[in-house]
Amino acid sequence: MNEILYYLYVLFSFVISLIIVTYYKPKHFFTCYIIIFFIFTNSILYSQFFGEFRLDRVVLIIFLLVLLFEKIFKPKTNILSNEKIHFIKYMNWFFFLYLVVQLIHYFHYQNFNNFLSDTTQAFTFYIIFHVVLKHSDDNYRNSIIAGLLITVALSSLISVYQFFVDTYFFRFGVERPAFGGIFRGNGVFLSDHIQAYFLIPAIFYILLFCKKSLLRDSILILMILGLIVSFHRMSIIAFIVLFLIYLVKIKNKSFKKVFVFFLIIGVIGYLSVKDSLLSSDIYQERISEDTGTYRMLFIAIAIDGIINKPIIGQGTRFSPEYFNMVYAYGFGKETASGRGGGIHNSYLLLGYFQGVPVMLLFIIFLIMTVKYFLKLFDLNNEQLYFFVSLHVIMFMLAGMTNGFIIGSEVGILMGISMALGLKNYLMQKLYDISEVKNYNK
Repeated sequence: MNEILYYLYVLFSFVISLIIVTYYKPKHFFTCYIIIFFIFTNSILYSQFFGEFRLDRVVLIIFLLVLLFEKIFKPKTNILSNEKIHFIKYMNWFFFLYLVVQLIHYFHYQNFNNFLSDTTQAFTFYIIFHVVLKHSDDNYRNSIIAGLLITVALSSLISVYQFFVDTYFFRFGVERPAFGGIFRGNGVFLSDHIQAYFLIPAIFYILLFCKKSLLRDSILILMILGLIVSFHRMSIIAFIVLFLIYLVKIKNKSFKKVFVFFLIIGVIGYLSVKDSLLSSDIYQERISEDTGTYRMLFIAIAIDGIINKPIIGQGTRFSPEYFNMVYAYGFGKETASGRGGGIHNSYLLLGYFQGVPVMLLFIIFLIMTVKYFLKLFDLNNEQLYFFVSLHVIMFMLAGMTNGFIIGSEVGILMGISMALGLKNYLMQKLYDISEVKNYNK
């Protein structure tokens, strides 16, 4: 039954993506369609059922050809040529140094397949960012947002059904236990945490841009339920942190009052259900689950590796150095061979494999991005910039307990968000300049 549903979902994604771009009519119809289809299907196509098909690599090749074609046949002034945008500068330096380090490791001991896989996955972010930045307009942005909202709403519906009715329904990804023999909700994604980090920006987009209505509130409740049944602890923490920021910056609430309110509610709620909670399956099997010991061992491995090779890192999880170090810490050969487990921290992951300079540039790039868009929000009071800031902050928080690389699904979605926000500002700036020129005539 599930196999038929998988095919039907891909067909549905193909059709609904076409309907969305036909409805909104973005100028760059083709690339907009590909991005929407990517959001819908990248996870399921990468599942074992479809032979781990790498849609991201197909998108990378197509978009590279698009950029090359436009460079040759449609030469235009670079939209960023007269702009001093610091986060772009740090992003460029990060990717340049990342590539240099990857080449160094390739010539030492990496095989070509590992080099190609790691490098192309990272640069998929870079290429998609620049295509969206170059092509997007209001209709392009509305199309992508519509695709995202439909994807996560459907995913929430499926994950709620997985949790309350049939835990194996439409499950093509990992089977991580929640409690009582029930798996965490994956929806249309490979894992619970990917679903969670797609849901969070969608929830905040609705909060920021959709007017209150029964339909809006119903969809919000559905998405929050989808987030809850993912049972991914860090995503829940990230959501609460972002919601506090939202209340302070958008609703103009006092941070102290909001913090104290949530603290009091949390304490009262905990005391009210303490006895039943501590004896429940959900507490014993998920909330109190010990993942810290495992992760602390990998943090120790990461720190040791960074100390040993701080400048260029260890290169790849398939290197002899990685195998020997992980095996020495008591892990099995499968984990030591890079086929399971790993460093659950994006920053230590980069520091371990690509070195401290790459890690620091990555952190600076993310911080400068948040700073840039928050400044735009403060200057223009346009909530799109605040949304982008929240999205990047979410990615930064997610990286503390997940080894998300920049070219992961979650990273690429953040890159799309950044490009849409930046293009909106640049087009508004051009519009303001043209208005001034017309006024002066």
